Amino acid sequence: MATATDQRPLLQNETIQGDRSERPVSFHWNHRVCWGTDFHVMVLEDRLEEVVERLRQGQDPNIDFAYKQVLAKPIHIAASRGLKFMLHELLRYRASVESEVVGAGRPLYNVMIAAVYGEGMGGSREFIDYLCEEGLGGVKEEVQAISASPSIKATAGTRPSTVSPSDPSFAAAWWHGRPGGGDIESKSFCNQSCLHVAFETGNEQTISAVRSHIWEKQLQRTQELPEQEAAEALEAVEVAITATGATPLEVGIEGCRMKKDALARAAAPTIGSMKVFIHKAPECIPSFTSRLRETMSEGELSAQLSQKFSVEDIARLLHDFPDAAATLLEAATCQPRVESPGRHPLPARISFTSSWLQKWFKTSMPCLYFYTHEASWSFDESCSQAPHWHQRLTDLKEPPMRDTKIQVCSIPDLISPIFFSAILSGDESLFLFNCVAVRAAVGYTFWNGSACVEAVQTSISAWGLVLLVLETLMSHEEIPGLQSTTGLSAVFEPSFVKEGITTGVVADWIIAKGLVDVFLELAELAGCYASMKGLGSYFRPGNFWDVTRSLLPILLLWHYESRALQVCVILIYWMRLLEGVMLSRQIGYAFLPLHKLAAGLLPAISFTLLGFCAFSHAMYVVRTRADEWWPQTLWHSFTTLITQGLPKDPPEDQLELIVLYGSVLFFSVFVMNIFIGVISEQYASEKKQVHLAFQSLRASSCLTFLMRVSVIPCCWLTKETAALMASGSVILAFTLQVCALCYGWQLPGIFQLMVFIGCQLTIFLSSLQCKGSDNPWTAWTNSSLLMRPLTRQKRYLWICTWDFCDEAKTAALELSREEDPEHLLEKLRMVVRKSVELDTTETTLPHGTGPTLLQNRRQGDTRNLPLKWRNR
Repeated sequence: MATATDQRPLLQNETIQGDRSERPVSFHWNHRVCWGTDFHVMVLEDRLEEVVERLRQGQDPNIDFAYKQVLAKPIHIAASRGLKFMLHELLRYRASVESEVVGAGRPLYNVMIAAVYGEGMGGSREFIDYLCEEGLGGVKEEVQAISASPSIKATAGTRPSTVSPSDPSFAAAWWHGRPGGGDIESKSFCNQSCLHVAFETGNEQTISAVRSHIWEKQLQRTQELPEQEAAEALEAVEVAITATGATPLEVGIEGCRMKKDALARAAAPTIGSMKVFIHKAPECIPSFTSRLRETMSEGELSAQLSQKFSVEDIARLLHDFPDAAATLLEAATCQPRVESPGRHPLPARISFTSSWLQKWFKTSMPCLYFYTHEASWSFDESCSQAPHWHQRLTDLKEPPMRDTKIQVCSIPDLISPIFFSAILSGDESLFLFNCVAVRAAVGYTFWNGSACVEAVQTSISAWGLVLLVLETLMSHEEIPGLQSTTGLSAVFEPSFVKEGITTGVVADWIIAKGLVDVFLELAELAGCYASMKGLGSYFRPGNFWDVTRSLLPILLLWHYESRALQVCVILIYWMRLLEGVMLSRQIGYAFLPLHKLAAGLLPAISFTLLGFCAFSHAMYVVRTRADEWWPQTLWHSFTTLITQGLPKDPPEDQLELIVLYGSVLFFSVFVMNIFIGVISEQYASEKKQVHLAFQSLRASSCLTFLMRVSVIPCCWLTKETAALMASGSVILAFTLQVCALCYGWQLPGIFQLMVFIGCQLTIFLSSLQCKGSDNPWTAWTNSSLLMRPLTRQKRYLWICTWDFCDEAKTAALELSREEDPEHLLEKLRMVVRKSVELDTTETTLPHGTGPTLLQNRRQGDTRNLPLKWRNR
């Protein structure tokens, strides 16, 4: 409601046309208290008839109103409120579409930006269309018809003193020669475009309308440009920045007025928008990727992702928002482009034969992985020659031959420590191993590097465990009645402690293993710093356990008589053996659910411990005969509550008897059943995702391998030469052990320990050597992965999976034809089960391959394209 008052800012126009003056009135516009005249109030309240009457009486349509030190005009009110007819009449009576809101002596924004802003709510599509296309054009045509008179042309461009402002001919004279139409590409004083303002309002309709007109103008300008230049010009509209360096999409994200789905719909379907989402709003990526798949073909989307994103971007996204990273990796993985479909097509069936190492780890091997410098299925037409690595897919015909699905991940240099560290950032990211690219990266790294190292590690640990068992048995055989621990301590005594005693083979071997493990842990720590410029990725629970089990055996140099240390060393070696065999598929699938039970049982264990302490305390208090708390009372409580071993005779005290009955009933009926139920439920839950946990276990092994080879030279020897050196070290160590155990001869002093250290170190270093191979880590030695030479050619990950679609269809067809389908139903279930347990998951059906933005432009569809695009 307008009110009159004298407390106001000084206006430039204090009087209306003529001698009549008006008192200023206050009103609310654009969420501010403004000061003006009753004419401004009429425009604000859309009193069209009164406004037209005042204009005919000579009212100046450009009279200012003010708020603080800012001056605006009635046309800004009409534009911001979307008053189409009011705006039309103001323009007819010489109001200017180029009028600026002025503050501190400089223009702030014009009529078009006021219409787009809409007092913070955003303008309507209808009004913006009118302002850009119809409204001003209609006014100009109307005025130009009047200006056809010769008398009017003579006074064009000036305000004639002989013509009344209320005469339409005056408006024609004023309009003649002026530019018509609202400029949708205009900017505010801080370099904000209309698109920035639209995103600031958070109104999807406004954003769509503004972008439609901006892109239409851009498409008309770039009609004759080459496709690449046209695409860059179109995307430049979306990446224009304000004075603060923000793009329109960034303004919308920072404004927090739009939900993530609305942001995904409002953003331009370009890779530039995807880049913004990665850094500003990664939660929008899954929805936005779906939009990209609608506007781009699968191959085009994958190619653009490869140009704009690196493995560092993916790793950052994996840490912050793994859901978005998985979506991005799936979008970047597709069927490769075939350069010569006729002469060298993609093979439809390939051989999935397994290597000796894969047979060692008991894998069914339904996938093949390649890491090459090519992102397409290339073929040299001039010499009719394909790359050498194609022969593994095209020439090998050994059974089993299977239908295949070949894909390539277009994100370059995916196999790196920074990538593996990101996918292992937490247990909540276990779903990442459903992604085809992640599982392929794990598979390639494991089979080409980590598997050999793990096999060597397991073999040496098993060797030490066999020696430990043999010497322990031999020591106990020499002890009469097994009453003394002197002989057992001699098993863990190093060879150089006492001269002339031919023992210490096991101790020397265990200590040497501990020293080599410490060296490998230091190499891993240095590799973590070199490849990721920090040590945060090293400090994980698994690495803490690795360091602990490496240092404890070394303590035998000084504390070999400690029985607690001896027990720890024995348990460590049995656990090492279990960890090594768990990397085999069959054993890992069986043991991993049990391994993961501890975390799920923590609440039940805490509850049980609390109940045990409470009832133990109660039983200790009510006992009529006092016992020591340790060990008598605790022993009786444990045997009574946990093992449910009741005493032979009931206690004489009635209160003690009642406490005994209550505690036993509580533990036997309630606590034990809770444990059984929790264990069953947790085991079933872990069993469902054991295939993901197994991939995570292998990924952890791959990360350790990659960080070590980033600092340990792995290109000194070929694999054949390294195998010969490792075999020589094995023979030397075995010979020394046989001589010491069977013939009582060993090297003097510390030399036996030093030889064992050298043999184990040689065996481990030999397992890393791969000189002459095409493995990517041969170029990482002694250099940071992030500082690798820029000239190094990029590598791309290829995945060849066993295609189960045809087998499933065949089984389903047979199932529908059989009267007794039980056998075939089981066959179908087996096919589905195999498809779930693949080393690489199957992707969804190909995405839409509709015409792209530039294809529509080349076909002449420049008018409807932005409207169609904005409605997606």
